[in-house]
Amino acid sequence: HASAAAAVFRAKFNTSSAYLMVEVLDDDLVHFELSAIGSGPSTTQPIYTSPMIARTNYPGPTSISQTDNVIETRDIRLEINRNNLCITLRDKQKQNFYLTTICPSDLNQALKGIDIDPGQIQNIYGLGQEFKRPASADGDWTSLGVREGQEFGNAFRQFDGGAIGNIQIPVYYAVGRNNVNYALLMDNVYKQRWDFSVSWWKARMFGDQLRFYLMTGPDLPDLRADYMELTGRPPVPPKKAFGLWVSEFGYDNWNQIDGLLNGLRNRN
Repeated sequence: HASAAAAVFRAKFNTSSAYLMVEVLDDDLVHFELSAIGSGPSTTQPIYTSPMIARTNYPGPTSISQTDNVIETRDIRLEINRNNLCITLRDKQKQNFYLTTICPSDLNQALKGIDIDPGQIQNIYGLGQEFKRPASADGDWTSLGVREGQEFGNAFRQFDGGAIGNIQIPVYYAVGRNNVNYALLMDNVYKQRWDFSVSWWKARMFGDQLRFYLMTGPDLPDLRADYMELTGRPPVPPKKAFGLWVSEFGYDNWNQIDGLLNGLRNRN
């Protein structure tokens, strides 16, 4: 049994054919690296991050302990299966509630990934933009089924008579009853395929290493804030820099233009 005060905590687990690196960044944010290539970074070095990740200077959890294959902070409990490197995630702030187990799959193949136990999760949101059903704004992937990135993850594709974006943003938010939730961000720049029509769920992608983050929290706004802190907020100019935008497909007469003009002036 080992315990420590605040500092980024790292531990490595090995099988005969693969390794798992665990990097605990704070009480409810953990970074992982899985690979069957080489031995990976040492526990004195941080896990590599792509340009997608903005913040890398996390202080570490307020407390951390490791007992054999179990790693705990104030908020989460991780159980690592030493035989297959599966990761079980529990939420200690919700009576050690079981959230999911994530297992590596096909690490020796070009197309590799993770299998994810749905547990008691009922809805999955996120993973970017893909229109699946005309006249529907339902973004729940447990009902939509498969989320697949195109050529380079992002692409324009035909949909309902138009060309629209298929935009890959590889973070999903998992939701269950009574504010059960967690988020997973896959730090991978290649196109990805997520299949929620099967049990367990499957994610597949290219890359020598699989790197991802798990986040827990009291609710979805907290998870969203954690994600935005991790990836950074896009810089937005002040409102006045956008100038005046008025959109109209056409005007029927001069009175319509005068009405619009007067309305704009009355609202400064």
